[in-house]
Amino acid sequence: MYQGVIYALLAAALFGASTPLAKELLGEMHPIALAGLLYAGSGAGLVIVQLLRVFIVRKVAPVLWPSNRSTHTSDARCASSRWQI
Repeated sequence: MYQGVIYALLAAALFGASTPLAKELLGEMHPIALAGLLYAGSGAGLVIVQLLRVFIVRKVAPVLWPSNRSTHTSDARCASSRWQI
């Protein structure tokens, strides 16, 4: 199985388990505050992972930007000129 598929399944399982587990741990809490804590924890975890990648592994993933010649935009322009949308 591809590594990305395994990561996606693991992320989905952890995401599904996080809210009920947090609700049990924190007790009665406003849903917006709980969501804020979950997002803050996620952001803190990603910062730690990125810092480990930069300073320990010294490997930064390249940022891949979409090219200027996207087929989707040219198809939309072609369709709009053809059918006067």
